[in-house]
Amino acid sequence: MPSKFRILTLIFISAFAALLAAGCGSGSREPGAQESVAAATEAGSQSCTIACHASSEDKTGNSIAAVWEATTHTTDQDVQCESCHGAASMHWGLGPISYPAPQADRCLTCHNGSRAEDKSDFLDTTHGNPDLAPDRTFSQIATSVSTGKHIEECSLCHNPNQRFDFDSSGNMVKPASDSLQNPQVSCASCHDAHQPQAKTTIPQRTEDVYYPVFRKFYVNSSGEQDPSNGTNQAAIIFQSNGAVESDGTLDPSNVVGNNNELNVERLCAACHTKGTYINSGGATHQDDIYTQWTQSGHGDRTAAPFANFSANPTYYDATLSTSHQSSYPIDMAISSF
Repeated sequence: MPSKFRILTLIFISAFAALLAAGCGSGSREPGAQESVAAATEAGSQSCTIACHASSEDKTGNSIAAVWEATTHTTDQDVQCESCHGAASMHWGLGPISYPAPQADRCLTCHNGSRAEDKSDFLDTTHGNPDLAPDRTFSQIATSVSTGKHIEECSLCHNPNQRFDFDSSGNMVKPASDSLQNPQVSCASCHDAHQPQAKTTIPQRTEDVYYPVFRKFYVNSSGEQDPSNGTNQAAIIFQSNGAVESDGTLDPSNVVGNNNELNVERLCAACHTKGTYINSGGATHQDDIYTQWTQSGHGDRTAAPFANFSANPTYYDATLSTSHQSSYPIDMAISSF
């Protein structure tokens, strides 16, 4: 009779062989050499979502496989993992892959079809400018922490999808210092990279309406990013738990408090507010635009410009008698669409 240890060993070897056969990658951990990346072939999305990343989470706690399989990117447009990340046959844990954190130019290989001007328009903005060099951004502010820690805290806005690992001495081990991407606000800095779009039905339209799903940030009451003490919050452009029912009909009586309030400004506020660097503790360099917004008539929850165009005006200002519930949510689409 074989020993229990031998049986367990054989089971482990068989399971591991099956994992490789499923396409999780090659049998060796190649370094991130460009020639290895260039030689890679596609392994198929199932190799990513089942064989390796079934339990993986993004930086904000989303299950990557679950949200990716549910997004219209996958269900309607048949976008694959490797459509964004590149061929993965040589990507085994730490092996090479072409686009570990795809930037805007990768998205725009598809998203400039009917609007060819989109590519040049976005990449000409200060958000999408690909010509910024790391030394010109990451080192321009005096700080008391190491270069690696400073790059990490700047990346909360300038490279928000990048993960960082440090050794016990505080040295940055991931990403490698020679493979840092240029600081760039990519498409996935605002849109949720793995579930960028969803769809619903509303009475005003005969066809399903597609709407963007934005990424989550950990933000505090001041609007600034706060990974340690902030609330995991996403900017909401469609609320399914209020006036709009699952079958697309409207029931204004389900609008309670601010459960149908859009909060897209919180997405902008995650970077456009005066925050605190997570490691050095100093004030961040940008202007406090979020406070300016909240003090304006449009941003003040008690002011008429905001309350009048909400689903539940009296929640914000008890003196208001007007209500837009009969036509909420307001369909602001151009009629020719």
